Amino acid sequence: MVSPAREKAVRLAYYGDDFTGSTDALEALTLAGLRTVLFLDLPTREMLDQEFADIEAFGIAGTARALTPEQMEAELPDIFRFMAESGAAVCHYKTCSTFDSSPGIGSIGKAVELARRTFCAQRYVPLVVGVPALKRYTVFGQHFAAVHGIAHRLDRHPVMSRHPVTPMDEADLLRHLAAQTTARSALVDILEQGDSADALEEAVERKLEEHPEIILFDVLDQERLARVGGLMWKEAARGPLFAAGSSGVEYALSAYWQASGPASGEKAFSAGSAGGSVPHQAPQCTSGAESAGAAESAPVGAVDGTSAGLAEPVAPEAAEPILVVSGSCSSMTQMQIDYALASGFAGIRIDPGEWIDGSGSGAASSRIASEALRLLRKGTSVIVYSAKGPGDASIARTKSGLHAAGRNSRDTGTMIGEALGRICRAVMMGKRLLRRIAVAGGDTSGYVMKQLDICALEMTGQIAPGVPLCRTYSHNSPFAGLELALKGGQMGGEDFFVKVRKWAGITGVESYEPVPNHAECMSSADREGLKGGTILKTVVAVYTGQGLAEPMKRIYEEQLPGCRVVTIVDDSLIYDVVQAGGVTPAVTRRLIQYYQNGAEMGADVIFNTCSSVGEVADLARSMINVPIVKIDDAMTLEAAAKYERIGVLATLPTTLEPTKRLIRRQAELLGREVAIIDGLADGAYDALVSGEPERHDAILLDTARWVAGQADVLVLAQGSMARMEKELGAIGIPVLSSPLRGVLAVKKLLEVPKP
Repeated sequence: MVSPAREKAVRLAYYGDDFTGSTDALEALTLAGLRTVLFLDLPTREMLDQEFADIEAFGIAGTARALTPEQMEAELPDIFRFMAESGAAVCHYKTCSTFDSSPGIGSIGKAVELARRTFCAQRYVPLVVGVPALKRYTVFGQHFAAVHGIAHRLDRHPVMSRHPVTPMDEADLLRHLAAQTTARSALVDILEQGDSADALEEAVERKLEEHPEIILFDVLDQERLARVGGLMWKEAARGPLFAAGSSGVEYALSAYWQASGPASGEKAFSAGSAGGSVPHQAPQCTSGAESAGAAESAPVGAVDGTSAGLAEPVAPEAAEPILVVSGSCSSMTQMQIDYALASGFAGIRIDPGEWIDGSGSGAASSRIASEALRLLRKGTSVIVYSAKGPGDASIARTKSGLHAAGRNSRDTGTMIGEALGRICRAVMMGKRLLRRIAVAGGDTSGYVMKQLDICALEMTGQIAPGVPLCRTYSHNSPFAGLELALKGGQMGGEDFFVKVRKWAGITGVESYEPVPNHAECMSSADREGLKGGTILKTVVAVYTGQGLAEPMKRIYEEQLPGCRVVTIVDDSLIYDVVQAGGVTPAVTRRLIQYYQNGAEMGADVIFNTCSSVGEVADLARSMINVPIVKIDDAMTLEAAAKYERIGVLATLPTTLEPTKRLIRRQAELLGREVAIIDGLADGAYDALVSGEPERHDAILLDTARWVAGQADVLVLAQGSMARMEKELGAIGIPVLSSPLRGVLAVKKLLEVPKP
């Protein structure tokens, strides 16, 4: 029922069991066209009906994933009653898409039991965990999650099976849930669902004859997910419906609403609008928990505390510097930290041991905040982190320290999250230096946000699938109008933190479902040509990391103005090559699959942009019926044709050796003899990943000077070195780099008429 004070009915209300999961659901609903606000605490009914009267969905960000069943008993019943009384058609307990939980911590079964006390009239609780948009799938009740494009069964997942708090040792979701609740459950598997909404509904009715309290639905693809959404929406017509599971619930309902007609009369958000602020009056955001004087404080959304309401929408801009705080110990976050440090971020590692007994915690937080402020004032982005990956020695050391102090090792997340929150607050309470902050770690985000005076968030754009950029509502001016990116440990690509720093709005996304890995790059003139019916030639560029993708865009625009360039990026490839010391069979298989994908996209040319994996491209040429151009073919051919003593500069042996082999093959084809001088800049790569780009450059220059004394030319084995071509050229001998030469080779091939 719609409150008389409300402009629109609330379609969906949800409680997120951690902060990043809460923003994941916020993203799904916002991109579907529903104006959605995420509250950081339980709002009042007056706030909901008067100050946010035009929203169609709302969320409440919680920390239940880190709570014991006793703590959940104290927190959740009031929240479930509020959701039910809000008039929302669907009320959702939102879990992580990897379902990580246990009987003692973050029990999903306990949450369902508590909800059933409020939502006692409904026939069953729908459980939806699969989210194809996030590469999460449930098949025959077994749950799978993808890492680097490869789906792993949950109990064999390289990260979740080793989660330090809730390791997932069971992939059968109902078996996993049975350890947490005595509620009866049933599965409607992928075969029982059939191929129509009617078949799905009939399958559910058959299951209900067994009187289950929970029904889990297999989810493999978007089409099946939409049918589940339709089923839930029909069930909600019987009365308020409580559902549990991941943001698959939001994606399912959104898919059904979009298929059935516009989700709302006027879309509240359009990704194609570059993600500006929403144009509505700023609500006062008072609640029973706030002081009596809160109504006189600055309106939420105001940055300087003087505005009477929100100004006209301002499109997000690239933010420099930014602050990142990370309590995540996932391997993905580890790669993201390394990438950020290699991209100019300054790293500050905290020692969780300083917070165990509490005696030095204040001094430690102040010291770290002061160091972060010093770097931020210089314009340097800062990343404060507690660990690098699940194998970090600090994890075991911290747990051991807690045990020795008579504390539970499960206090680790709380302790680190609160410490990072205090550091964040101390940085923000000074002179306003920041517009944007990123927080890594689902549990960490919850504790960090509790340290900041923020009452609500609203999405302004999407940085990565499952990670929206949000703008804050607050009465405390240091935290009002702040842009936040809250990410779970597994979310985002290797370059995520760099993207947060650079992000200035997205364009051209017409569907709410994010499509990872593929992005098109063409000029506005090319787009107009396409609209006019011109058939553009297509180049599919395959990258093993993000580092080269961005600088290559300018070369494409200059040299291939009449082409459609499609980019495929797999950040894990170069990481795996470096770790293994060379190309592995798994890397070879993935690369060949990407080349095949390019062919299926209609590529006229496939462009391999990484010298370390060039020999895989040679192998694929006999398998793919599309020309494959390697970025270093033209460069090495020129070196072999013109010079006798060739110096090869590289920062990794995995790039140096393939480049040397390619030069020798080019020389053999030309019937020439060449001498190759190794220029391995030992220590440069380590300096780069340690966040010392100046030291990297200095080592590379020293190596180049040594090689130049014995060579006629310097060949830059890595395309990313092209940025130093001018400095290296000052040494006094010719310097050859690959990016421009590689693109010119593609251009030449495209200009040759096909037979």
